Amino acid sequence: YVFIANHQSNIDIPVLIQALLAFQLRWLAKKELLWVPLFGWAMWAAKHVTVDRSNRADALKSLKKATERIASGISLVFFPEGTRSPDGRLLPFKRGGFWLAVKTQTPVVPITINGSGALLPKGDWRIRRGEIEVTVGKPLLVENGHPGKLLAVSNQLRDIIAKPLAGCSPFSRQPAKQDSSMLAQNSSPK
Repeated sequence: YVFIANHQSNIDIPVLIQALLAFQLRWLAKKELLWVPLFGWAMWAAKHVTVDRSNRADALKSLKKATERIASGISLVFFPEGTRSPDGRLLPFKRGGFWLAVKTQTPVVPITINGSGALLPKGDWRIRRGEIEVTVGKPLLVENGHPGKLLAVSNQLRDIIAKPLAGCSPFSRQPAKQDSSMLAQNSSPK
């Protein structure tokens, strides 16, 4: 499978490992992570796929490596936002994971991670107490897909990932509090 998940926190990776125990997983990650002590070395040793986002030719080589991992029976995890969200809202999606799924005709599994940003916010190393909810969607087949369908596949998956986040405060599993002034602006007479 190609697992596509939103990204709120550094804690998302161990959370996904726990949620997807039945799968042999590798990540497609930015090459800068290789320089993080211990973490980067572990990524390298486990043969995760790294990408130089500033070099298109290198990015294509990385996608070729990812194709080889899938062919060998390993599932890949992508955070299509490309970085952690600073406020829990979905960022625009990059195309690499979708291109890989279409190119290899591998089913895509959407995953929503909700609440991890409250436990370990971007830019902080203090882990807080709380709960994280992981919603694993049904695999979507990309049979007969072609690269021209990337936008449609991306939009469909973005909608699926966004649905469990709808109505929740950013970085929280709690329903969003309605501001009465916004409620008045958004209500219309019948």
